[in-house]
Amino acid sequence: MPLFAPRGILFDMDGLLLDTERIARQAWRLGGEPLGLQMPDEVYNKLIGRRLTDIETILHNELGRDFPIREWFAHADKHYKRMTLEEPLPVKLGVHPLLQLLAEAGIPAIVATSTTTALAKLKLERVGLLKAFF
Repeated sequence: MPLFAPRGILFDMDGLLLDTERIARQAWRLGGEPLGLQMPDEVYNKLIGRRLTDIETILHNELGRDFPIREWFAHADKHYKRMTLEEPLPVKLGVHPLLQLLAEAGIPAIVATSTTTALAKLKLERVGLLKAFF
């Protein structure tokens, strides 16, 4: 009998299963172009993995109350969806074999993500991972 027999494995999606953090960073950079603004890296790094409400608070605290959050987010979101839904979406090395091993061992895998359920399912489907979780 193995020393460690998990009843299930919990995975984060963006940055662990899917290599999307660099895509998100690029989308945020592009989001500022129509506004003539740039996102400092030290501010962007505080936004990673956060919900929109947290992002708004951080941006107000870091860049001021007049920072055009909604406009920036709308532009960035457009670029992010285009890049994740229309361009090749990179899967982290070893994800497919690991999920196959878990399936063969009968160990369920689930995803926890701050991404909306609909977008998470679309992204996982695009890369052939949805069936491993749903």
